Amino acid sequence: MKGDKITMKKLVAVFLICLLGMGVAAIAVEKLEIAVVPKSLDNPVFFATKAGAETAAAELGVKLVYMGPVADEGYEAARVVEDLVNRGVDAIAVSVSSAEAMQPIIQQAYDAGIPVVTWDSDCPDSKRVIYYGTPDFELGQIVAEELAEALDGKGKVSIFQVFVGHPNLDQRYDGMLAKFAEYPGIEVVTRFTTTALEIGLAVEAVDSYISAHPEIDGLATTTGFPWWGSVGSMPAVDERVENGTLKCTGVDPLENALQYVEAGILEACIGQRFYEMGYGSVYLLFALLHNQALYEYLTENPITMLSSGMDIITKDGGVGAISVTAYRALMAEWEE
Repeated sequence: MKGDKITMKKLVAVFLICLLGMGVAAIAVEKLEIAVVPKSLDNPVFFATKAGAETAAAELGVKLVYMGPVADEGYEAARVVEDLVNRGVDAIAVSVSSAEAMQPIIQQAYDAGIPVVTWDSDCPDSKRVIYYGTPDFELGQIVAEELAEALDGKGKVSIFQVFVGHPNLDQRYDGMLAKFAEYPGIEVVTRFTTTALEIGLAVEAVDSYISAHPEIDGLATTTGFPWWGSVGSMPAVDERVENGTLKCTGVDPLENALQYVEAGILEACIGQRFYEMGYGSVYLLFALLHNQALYEYLTENPITMLSSGMDIITKDGGVGAISVTAYRALMAEWEE
């Protein structure tokens, strides 16, 4: 659903109509308490998620609990969700760092009758009701396709993944490999990484790698790292792009990444709809809490995912893409 304009209100309405008709049973309870849990509180992409969740909670008249670990650590995130289950919140939306750590906690929530949806990163082998977010394998394919086309289908490529082991990032990597395999002239040389989720470390790792490997023609990244660093902070990358010996594509167009696109350093940056993930997750949980039949149906017949949509951002837009200027306008709409 690249560039789609569907709203979660409409999606939930269609969802209910298709599965159960128009009979949504109201429930008489005290003010509902819905929790939204990001992988970490320090990741800037989740600021938009928080804003979306706050908007939805205000529209629906529910109490929002937005909490998570300060830094990205799977077992600490699982502890946060376990505390929410013990607290007795009505429903939980969580972005999963470690499926292994989160699976038994989601089971605890299920046993307690608390609906859980996952967003941004899934825990598929669990009692979560549904995953709402980016189709990560497809995202990886798009990043790879944009790079392969920029390279005219030939060259040596490296993939930077800021953290190996996150389910969603690994799926993006797998999607990249699958798409690059469709280009006989493309050789994937390596996947390199860092030891922590820090923008500074990512900037240093990528610039050092490109400086040390002049044979690399293309760089794809599975996240916004290192493009969230300021323009000019990777001189080796800048020089290689400027002299025409390196092409780059990435993910998550926060403002600094948009500046990289404007400067021509990033050929394309794929935008995930983090605002929609927060907004839509709250609406989905609200629907589940108001319709026990819907909750039971999805628990027994789990739908793999609902896509929150993606946007391909290039400097000037074009077929299947939008320009930096248009994407900034879209971000302004979300912020409003």
